[in-house]
Amino acid sequence: MLKLFVADDEIWVRQGLRMTIDWAAYGIQWSGEAENGEDALRIIAEDTPDIILTDIKMPCMDGLMFMEELKKRGITAKVIFISGYNDFTYAQKAVQLGAFDYVLKPLEVPVLLEIIQRCADEIRLEKEQQERLRQLTGRIRESLPLARQRFLESCLMEGRVPPDMDKKWEMLYIGLNPERLLVVAATVHEWKVKGLNESGFSLLCYGLGNMAEELYATAGYRCLACPLNSHETVDVAVILSPPDAGSVLDAAAITQKWITEADRILGLKISAGLSSILTRPDLSYALKEALTSAANAFYSGFGSCHLPDSRTDIVYRTAGVPMDPAWSNRFVYALKQRDSQQLNALLDEQSEYIYSLRESMPALAVRRTGNLAAQSVLTKWQELLARSPACGELMPTFEQSLRLNRFVLPNMKQVFLSVFSSGGANAAPNPKHTIQLALEYIHNHYKTNISLSDVASRLYLNPSYFSRIFHQEMGETFSKYVIHLRLKKAKALLRQTPLRIYEIADEIGYKDVRHFVKTFKETEGVTPAEFRDNAI
Repeated sequence: MLKLFVADDEIWVRQGLRMTIDWAAYGIQWSGEAENGEDALRIIAEDTPDIILTDIKMPCMDGLMFMEELKKRGITAKVIFISGYNDFTYAQKAVQLGAFDYVLKPLEVPVLLEIIQRCADEIRLEKEQQERLRQLTGRIRESLPLARQRFLESCLMEGRVPPDMDKKWEMLYIGLNPERLLVVAATVHEWKVKGLNESGFSLLCYGLGNMAEELYATAGYRCLACPLNSHETVDVAVILSPPDAGSVLDAAAITQKWITEADRILGLKISAGLSSILTRPDLSYALKEALTSAANAFYSGFGSCHLPDSRTDIVYRTAGVPMDPAWSNRFVYALKQRDSQQLNALLDEQSEYIYSLRESMPALAVRRTGNLAAQSVLTKWQELLARSPACGELMPTFEQSLRLNRFVLPNMKQVFLSVFSSGGANAAPNPKHTIQLALEYIHNHYKTNISLSDVASRLYLNPSYFSRIFHQEMGETFSKYVIHLRLKKAKALLRQTPLRIYEIADEIGYKDVRHFVKTFKETEGVTPAEFRDNAI
């Protein structure tokens, strides 16, 4: 129901309008009245109406000054002027300045109702259009990133250039320079989240990509992150457009910062490899070059980035050496016997063998050999457990299988022993540090139009995950916390300052005074004005 407010210095006009018309029958609620513009502004600050019917000539503040003040305060109610014949020119000027319409005295109810009905219909139409636009914008925002990611993934993963590549590039608003592109391939090796499933890992990679985009953008790079959920060894690819003077070495410095921040903020230990600077049709090759670079982390361990190999004789090759079935059989037998000494000896043997391949094979192929060894053991271990229902609790989880596929040679023994045992799970994460960072950000930005997504993206977290841990740690939802914080600040301002209600609303982050008053009353049981009166 729309709200109507009347400002007129003649009491018989106000009373007549209020008492002789059944406003509810027209879907309108009488929200208040005043005899001049100053009083009207004070009342409207408490409860903003949708339609304001005001006399053009009033004491203290006339209708035109009243309308100007409404605009200054951001009150968007539709204004209809009541005008005498002598004020007809002023009424026309008011319409030119943005008033909806005017009605002449003496008031004729049918004429007045016709104008108000048109005004109400326009307001309802505007609200419907705004809602449709909001929904459409939301759907576009939700679908565009997914379509963009799928297109970029096809550009990276497919060996051929996708058809209509140039056209799709523009349609999906990919703001990258097609003549200067560099790919960073990142792999996640360790994480702090306990009991990680496939969906949870995808969210971590999404947060990792968001962090990369912000860090590179801060350094002047245009970039887009693309989680590669289906890739065997790479979790996130970042496509960069370096500045004209930017080099691969410059990008490597930012990438190293990304690796450091991922560990500090997200608790993710990653490694990364870079490609050279290529053009749009070469994106697939750029990913292969970045993969070849990233594979060097298999020897050195996670925590560093690797430049593209300058030797022209290095050929992209992923085929590893087939696994010796005898070794995997002996390993599974030692697992069954719980022979820790034999397990350690077999892992040392396999680690030395894989490392020896470094001189004769590219790093990516050596890494593939290690993955083949892990997969061979995992498959045989799962087959053995499947035949023994009593050992079902020992079946490796998604998280353990993922860890097994992300090991590096320096921690091969640790990963294998943790996965193929019942006590291999990581310790639970401690989200207190994350929430502390969130609270600092909230308390510094509560005056702005802050949202859960804003804070989550600031911490490089998925909004759903952040919402859950915030509720767990604080005992209330994010939105309620922000409301309570704002109202706490509002109450202090009401007690300690002479600021007006609309000024206080703006000071604590409410652009809509009506929303502030409504929220305050729902939470505190009184309006802000009543709270101030009681506090005196």
